[in-house]
Amino acid sequence: MSARERSVNSGAGMLVLLATLLASLMLACGGGAANSSSTPLPPTGLVYAQNPAVYTKDLAISINHASSAGWPVVSYQVAPPLPTGLSLSTATGDLTGTPTVLSPRANYLVTATNAGGSQQVPLTITVNDVPPSIGYGTSGFTFTLGSTIPTAHAQNTGGPVVSWSINPPLPAGLVFSTTDGSISGTPTAISASVSYLVTATNSGGTSSVSPTIAVNPLPPSIGVQPTDATVDYGAAAVFTVSASGTGAISYQWWRDGAPISGANGVAYTSDALSMVDDGASFWVVVSDGYGGSVTSTTVHLKVRPELTTWLLAHPRVAAAIRWQFQPANLYNSYQAPADTDKVAWAAWTPLQQADLNQAFLDAKAWFAAGAQQVTMDPAGLTDEPVNQHPQTNIDTLTTIQWVTPTHMWKLYVAHVAFSLAQEIAYPLPWSLVDDTDETLRYLFDSSVMAWYLPNGNFWMGTYAGAYPPALRADTRPHTTFAPPMWTYPWLQQAGLIGVTRQETIGKVMEWMRGNMWHFFGADTFGNHQAVWQYRGHVPLSKIVNGTIDSNNPSYGIQHWTAGCHGSVGFLHAVLRVLNVPVQPVWICGHELAYFPSEKLYLDHGDDPYNQVVKNHPASPALNLLIDEATYQAWFTADLTVNINGTNATALANVGRKAAEFQ
Repeated sequence: MSARERSVNSGAGMLVLLATLLASLMLACGGGAANSSSTPLPPTGLVYAQNPAVYTKDLAISINHASSAGWPVVSYQVAPPLPTGLSLSTATGDLTGTPTVLSPRANYLVTATNAGGSQQVPLTITVNDVPPSIGYGTSGFTFTLGSTIPTAHAQNTGGPVVSWSINPPLPAGLVFSTTDGSISGTPTAISASVSYLVTATNSGGTSSVSPTIAVNPLPPSIGVQPTDATVDYGAAAVFTVSASGTGAISYQWWRDGAPISGANGVAYTSDALSMVDDGASFWVVVSDGYGGSVTSTTVHLKVRPELTTWLLAHPRVAAAIRWQFQPANLYNSYQAPADTDKVAWAAWTPLQQADLNQAFLDAKAWFAAGAQQVTMDPAGLTDEPVNQHPQTNIDTLTTIQWVTPTHMWKLYVAHVAFSLAQEIAYPLPWSLVDDTDETLRYLFDSSVMAWYLPNGNFWMGTYAGAYPPALRADTRPHTTFAPPMWTYPWLQQAGLIGVTRQETIGKVMEWMRGNMWHFFGADTFGNHQAVWQYRGHVPLSKIVNGTIDSNNPSYGIQHWTAGCHGSVGFLHAVLRVLNVPVQPVWICGHELAYFPSEKLYLDHGDDPYNQVVKNHPASPALNLLIDEATYQAWFTADLTVNINGTNATALANVGRKAAEFQ
């Protein structure tokens, strides 16, 4: 037999053997006609998909299926009873339900039964709790040494905790509760920030959280608080604080809600201050290296205005600024005001000081903008204010000038502020600081401009019939004042500002010599109207610009002045704008000019435009001035008085220098 034949026969034999075995198996399984008549067999191979099974209380389980081999199972039973909430199907043996009580690991015997018998299999079941889920509501705690802490309660949203633990141990003085996980106590030692592992455990598992805990010393404390500061314009404010604390102490000063760069010391010194700094708020935050801090009280800064600062630093000048606030005598209009009728700047009301300060700022701004000549304001500052005298319509009445308190206050404040603005911000070659009290008086005392009358008006000008003041300090000029912002540009454009006061006086007298004309006629309302078109004292601008005398039109436009009274008034009104004071002096019905800063006199207001003087143009007009000794020899040794009579010697010397001029 060949090899191929042997192989075929061998395969056929295997097929016969497999057929025989299959028939036997069918008989054993009840298959075919033979199985229907055989005895059933008991269940075999009973198993559960999950065994042992671990469940969570109150959480529905997934079906735990039962499966078996052999003959079909008719019924299932379990003993002892399953944990509450679980049930075993008697038909399928499947385990279903939601356990509602905890149950430790236990074995339950499941019996599968059919006609052929039964099979038993153990099923191990455990019902655990829901695992804890804990937290403290924050990631960290910072406590203060020696201060009892508010209890930090642990929060648990899971199953009840069976046990609590913490690692590492808490800082000294703090207690961790193994009952509820809370942290309480009073820390007794400083501790840097450390992460602590808190663990909560139950049958369902564990939950952990890692809060940080730091114990800092007491925060710094402030022993001496900063205080409010009042500082001069242009100066620096200094704020200080005294504080104590643990370890290194640091400081941060704040202004108006923002930290000040570099202000990190026990004291803060500001930069030079201006009015924009007035009212600023300051405080300091004091901190230690442990995160503790304390904030000081808030303090405020008051910056004195630039003008106020300067005046406080120059009390002589400040004392000379005096405003007549009440009439000298309720019944005598010719009584000169005393110092008791005036109030010095330091005692002015806040509103009065504010008026002067604003006028000062206006003058500064005007200078800074180029010092252009302003126009007269009929409703404000003008050299033609409404004359309040009730008889201005009487042409033959000697000219008298009354103005309202409002006009006088504006005029006075404007001139004082202008003088101070020049001194402080746009200085002339000479300084008010060097002036004598007498010199300052003729720049800053309101009574050298006008007197407050019992009728409520201010009286400008000395000339009033036979009533010149006895003391020459009370003599007032006879020309109305223009706003200083009108006068100064004219002086500048005309080149009348010299490098010294005396040179400036000379330049103004040269202008008078070359331009002024003595008016014709009497000093009356009617004649003033004809010459200067104004029923009052001569407006400064009318002298400067020139007018046509309607009574003498053939002369054309001339720089008319109201004689010696008017020309001395002109000197007073013009030179005060340059901080050059002029004191009118009355001699036998005429007016002389005294220049206190130079101790020199003009022996008659008419001298500069005297024909003799005009005929000698090469000689400086300054040659008209005489010294104090000459004045005393020619007029009177008493330098305080006017000469109101007709003293022959004094009268003969009025204008003497001009008569001798060459």
